Parts: sequence; structure tokens; C-alpha cells
Amino acid sequence: RDQMYTKPTPHRKNFPSKLRNFEYGTSWDNIDENLLVLFHGLGDTTTNFAKLAVTMKLPQTAWLALQAPLPLLDIGYMWLPSFTTHGDVITFDMARDEALRALLPDLLSFFSVLNEQYDWPFDRIFLLGFSQV
Repeated sequence: RDQMYTKPTPHRKNFPSKLRNFEYGTSWDNIDENLLVLFHGLGDTTTNFAKLAVTMKLPQTAWLALQAPLPLLDIGYMWLPSFTTHGDVITFDMARDEALRALLPDLLSFFSVLNEQYDWPFDRIFLLGFSQV
């Protein structure tokens, strides 16, 4: 491809309220053909995964590091409840299953916005997750 082509930067206000915290970057070669969406692990934030995306330097690939919606003490965020009020680890049970089902419509809406408002075809969106995803 002879020309540079970058997609518009996503605006937080267009996304579901639970999923408005993210970092976005265009591809290093300024040809945004693919989008890598990164989901951080338990207790992390977008910062480390944004650094990972920049370090990976994937050709023709913009990136979006999405932050989980649930705070985890003062250290970071989580996608699903992971601890009881007493600090015990919650195993995959009904409560976590319900939390995942509650988050799913927001995730689907998030990807629909990327597709409909920012022209990212679904077959060009790739996911990378760690830990809770």
C-alpha cells in the first residue's frame, strides 16, 4: 500500500459507561488495517498492556488497551469479582457467571461501536487477554 491510512481515534463518550477507560494508538507504520484489543489481567490497568502493544510494534495494526470496570482495592482493576468480602478467592461459580453475563452486553456494544462508528470490520479486530479473560 502506497498511502498511509489511520482510523479516527475512538472517543470515550461513544462507548458503554463501564468501558470508557482505554488507551488507543495507531499502528507504527500508519496503516490501520487491524485492531488489537488488549484485556489486562487481575489487578492491572491499561498502562502495562498499552506499553506491550507499543513494544510489539505489529505492522498495520492499531491497538486499544481496555481497562476492566471493577476496582480492586487501590492496586488496579478486575473484569469479574474475584474475592469475597472476607478476601477469599471466588472460584468460578454462579456469582462469577452472573457477573460475566452482566458484562457481556457492554462488551458486545463496545465492539459494535468500533464496527459501526469507527469502521473496524469484525474480522479485523483481534483480542489478546491475560488472566481473567
